[in-house]
Amino acid sequence: GTFGSDLRGAETARTALTTSALARSRLARLEMADARELAALPDSLARGTFGAPFEQFAWTATSRAVNGEPDLYDVRVDITGPGYRIDLRSRVFRPLPPVPMRVP
Repeated sequence: GTFGSDLRGAETARTALTTSALARSRLARLEMADARELAALPDSLARGTFGAPFEQFAWTATSRAVNGEPDLYDVRVDITGPGYRIDLRSRVFRPLPPVPMRVP
């Protein structure tokens, strides 16, 4: 019984660590996104699944402009896996690039 309990505990810890690492990876990708991507997340950043050997894990992500704070975005990644879920949040400052001036 104790051995089985230890195995279940080790599997739970492995799943939690994997889920956490995948969440940090997706959050890092959002933190690299430019202002246009953050303003309207493309489907490739908003949701998906991971490749082998992590195909049982999926993610959703959101990005929202912070009220009253130009160029600041709240980003969130939610990862689900076999019996486990984790979400991470961050704030990202991304000013829009300046519009080039035309010289007459």
